[in-house]
Amino acid sequence: MTIHLALFDEQDYSLFAQVLKNPQVMKNITGHAIDDDSVQKAWENRLMPTNAKNEVAGYYKLLLDGNYIGYGKLSFDDVVFDKPCIEIGYFLLPEFWGRGIGYQVGLRLISLAHQYGYPIIATVSQENGVSKKLLGKLNFCFDKMIELDGKMGEVWVLKD
Repeated sequence: MTIHLALFDEQDYSLFAQVLKNPQVMKNITGHAIDDDSVQKAWENRLMPTNAKNEVAGYYKLLLDGNYIGYGKLSFDDVVFDKPCIEIGYFLLPEFWGRGIGYQVGLRLISLAHQYGYPIIATVSQENGVSKKLLGKLNFCFDKMIELDGKMGEVWVLKD
């Protein structure tokens, strides 16, 4: 199993939208699929400007043996702890759940995030037991509750 991470570029909008519009993927994140206008705004206002900086931090399309399986992200965050942190995140299409792929993606994102030397965090909705179990397996520990997209969420921190 070979997982490749590549930053999204201008022609990848439909891949990004495929994940955010999927109700199964978004059920434990926002509670519902994202509408077209919100996906477009996220693409134009967040993803493309971040990826244009050509840094390690950014939004990555995830490819398994050349096939698109979802996306991962590394983003800077100084709100959660009032100091710089780097947040990892991952979103897999349902047909790739339960195969150990999330764990492999998490390891790859953590490896990239270590380049910055900041604490590494992940946020997860309170109801997303599968992702919380995966974060524990990746050596993250629960730190605190926060509000995420109008719902209660959790911040997990990678142990040193």
